[in-house]
Amino acid sequence: EMLDNRAKIGTRLRVGSTEVTRANTSKEGGRGRGVSDVADPVLRTSPLQSLFQMVKPSYASYYEVGDMFRRLCLTCLTLLFSHAARLILFSFAVSFVALVVQVAFIPYKDDLMNSLMTLQHYLNILIVVTLLMKDSNMYA
Repeated sequence: EMLDNRAKIGTRLRVGSTEVTRANTSKEGGRGRGVSDVADPVLRTSPLQSLFQMVKPSYASYYEVGDMFRRLCLTCLTLLFSHAARLILFSFAVSFVALVVQVAFIPYKDDLMNSLMTLQHYLNILIVVTLLMKDSNMYA
């Protein structure tokens, strides 16, 4: 008893005279509903649950696919451009659309995750603006 004071996840704890149920945080990252709570039976039994377990159920079927497409656009499709101006314009457009989608939909269950992803999108735009300034020889 004294050796291990940690309670197992999903067990009931006795705090004084009040019984407290500790939430199961293994699937949900600490907050929100887990994938097992999703009403859609296809999403609940999907072997790809790890891809969308942090996303709200209403966005779970397509948000991560869109996010992977955004990452592919920013990493692979930019190799198709031979002129720096077109590369920067394309990267800025993809980054800006991703920021608007993130802010408009707030797709993650956890507020901290939404804030961090919004910050990531702002940083992507900042990187593209820095490339634009570098291309215009502002640092020379």
